[in-house]
Amino acid sequence: VLDAYSAVLFLADDGHRDSSGLPSECRLAAVFSLGDKVRPAASVQPGKGLEGWILRSGEPLLVPNFDQRQNQLGYPPDNEEQRIKAFMGCAIPGVPGNGARGVLCVDSKRQYSFSEKDQKLLQLFAELLAEMADQTGKAREQGDSLRHYAALKAVYTLRRKHSRWSEFLGQFLNLMAASAGFGYAVFCSTDYKGETYAVEGESAPLLTRGKGKTSGFSVQSGLVGWVFRNGTPLFHDGGDGMPEAS
Repeated sequence: VLDAYSAVLFLADDGHRDSSGLPSECRLAAVFSLGDKVRPAASVQPGKGLEGWILRSGEPLLVPNFDQRQNQLGYPPDNEEQRIKAFMGCAIPGVPGNGARGVLCVDSKRQYSFSEKDQKLLQLFAELLAEMADQTGKAREQGDSLRHYAALKAVYTLRRKHSRWSEFLGQFLNLMAASAGFGYAVFCSTDYKGETYAVEGESAPLLTRGKGKTSGFSVQSGLVGWVFRNGTPLFHDGGDGMPEAS
């Protein structure tokens, strides 16, 4: 449609955004190039390079006469960037309150090959990508809700099938892990003094090694101990902002 040499899409990891809603980094998500010469590990940071400017400002950018001495792109190899004569890019709109969810770029080996009309077309493609991402997210949420509802119904079946606590707990944790999309689930309980806790059941024999209840863990250490001490939920995705804990 745009008579470009390369078309490149960078998408953000929505789990890592700063206080203003900007993603800390956008990684290469898809590319089509007539030369197939694009760095596979290319990424974009807000404010760095032309793509970074687009990501930070959320505004489209048209460079009809590209000069690599003044401008810099993050995805072509150095020897290939010298052959680029025109560049155009725009931001992928994000949800309200967040910055852009990515950057869509095209380039050409011919000067002045892109016009303001082409820029509008590229913007329409970016909006289409954003709409598709929103619809995919809604479908995923609906699927999660149905799966969780089915799991809740299955819990009542477990109560009838398994009268022993240990048997019920093992089946319950397996069901909870599967419905939530996790590979492991564990149930812990404190002693009457609230000083230590025990592992009563697991979806897989990781801590108990299949030998039953394991006790003696201190509530003064680890993430599980933190939850017991504070009595509040804790959600940790393994990213920055929290010290490592057992």
